[in-house]
Amino acid sequence: MESGLGWVPYVLELCDHQFVAQRLHREKFLTMKPSEYFRRNCYVNFWYETAGIAMRHFIGIDNITWESDFPHPTCTYPDSQRYIKETMQGVPVAEQRKLLVDNAVRLFSLS
Repeated sequence: MESGLGWVPYVLELCDHQFVAQRLHREKFLTMKPSEYFRRNCYVNFWYETAGIAMRHFIGIDNITWESDFPHPTCTYPDSQRYIKETMQGVPVAEQRKLLVDNAVRLFSLS
């Protein structure tokens, strides 16, 4: 898991491009595109990034969770609710639930 998600679309696109361009699919140790490995094994967090949320389907909506980044200087505390509201503008309610709650519950086996 890594903080921030705005960088992910570029890296996934770059890695998949290189995978095809260098014919890495012919190598025995890589059987899937890098983006497929990412979506199977990695998660990213967001706390204020509207650009990253706009690319949520490219990143993988099941691989994104919310964070406040507290106590770091970039954290959203004490205005986390405002940041969530701003970041989630235009995102369907079911997807908001997945990003803000359900993905973390599944990932961390919470009940």
